[in-house]
Amino acid sequence: MTSPFTFLAKLKPIGDWPRTLGQFAKDEKAAQKIICKVHPIVVYKQRRREDIDNVQRLIGNSLDAEVFPYGSVQLKTYLPDGDINFSAFGKENLEDKFTDDLKNVVEGEERNKATRFVVKGVQVINAQVKLVRCIVQNIVVDISFNQIGDLCTLCFLEKVDLLIGKGHLFKHSIILIKARCYYESHILVAHHGLISTYALETMLYIFHLIHSTLNDPLAVLFKYLDYVSKFDWENYCISLSGPVHIYSLPAIVAERKHKPLPKRNGPLEFNMVMARERHLRKSYL
Repeated sequence: MTSPFTFLAKLKPIGDWPRTLGQFAKDEKAAQKIICKVHPIVVYKQRRREDIDNVQRLIGNSLDAEVFPYGSVQLKTYLPDGDINFSAFGKENLEDKFTDDLKNVVEGEERNKATRFVVKGVQVINAQVKLVRCIVQNIVVDISFNQIGDLCTLCFLEKVDLLIGKGHLFKHSIILIKARCYYESHILVAHHGLISTYALETMLYIFHLIHSTLNDPLAVLFKYLDYVSKFDWENYCISLSGPVHIYSLPAIVAERKHKPLPKRNGPLEFNMVMARERHLRKSYL
């Protein structure tokens, strides 16, 4: 089967990009077809809406906790194979105890043969952020505890999308890049279909740097691939403000608690930098 991304091989160097866009209108149409193919549609939305309602009802009734979805489902940038992420907030502040109680509740639902709410594969993931993972109606569900930073990130990305505008160019670009990485390069985790933090930061920096020249997802995908293929990942990390040397990371984190990022040229760039700064302050200070 021919890859839907074969048109990328015909694209010219980044210096010729404005002329390339004019010559390859057919490729723009191919990119739009890919986005439409994997973009959240009514069936996907309904399935996930039902799962969200059921998870919220189950945990809310059993543990007296508020449960909020976040991530690509709420941002509407998920792939058909994407999972659903939740963060639960309850009266119990002990993460280990809450995780054990949550696991017991979900396992109880797994054993309940009378319910239409099919749950299986319940497990605890002992990562930096401890979570309970299960499969609900064939969709992977991850439930963490007290992750306010993830909800702040969701709000931040929604603001970025509104700020960039151009018919949700930011969200459509995320979908196209995720589709390319998942279905073509196979570099996204199969359970998740998530775009990595570095990939998202790189996208934000690209918008920050040349937002006025980016008008469609194909242009963003091309610039993204061009940028990450030449980036010195051995010595640098990427941030919204540009490359950051790995040895300077502790100093940068310390300084951001006291000093705002410097103002950049252009209202969009400055607003995005300050929006991220406010997000960091709310999440970690």
